[in-house]
Amino acid sequence: MPEGLITLIIVIAILTYLYFSKIKQYEALLKIAEMGDKADEKLLKMFEKKRSHKQDYRSSLIWIAIGIPIAIAIWNTEAADERILGLLPIFVGIALFISGKLRLKDPD
Repeated sequence: MPEGLITLIIVIAILTYLYFSKIKQYEALLKIAEMGDKADEKLLKMFEKKRSHKQDYRSSLIWIAIGIPIAIAIWNTEAADERILGLLPIFVGIALFISGKLRLKDPD
């Protein structure tokens, strides 16, 4: 199995997990609303997921740390078509780093 395909499968698996975890949160909020319970501030803060710039930096470092060995492994193979997929985790890490920098400058 080509290394680029493995990387793509890993990225798709992560995105699928994040999607279904978000769906579960919405289903829980919907059940609370259907039961007629009043949603207090603590409950809403529990479902609210705000990312700080520190979390963006940690995530970016993790993505880059995972991406470098994957990129090296793929670049050392003869599969020239999948080489760009090896750089995908590094690009995601760089994007998260930039997002953290921009969020730090945001005045909210």
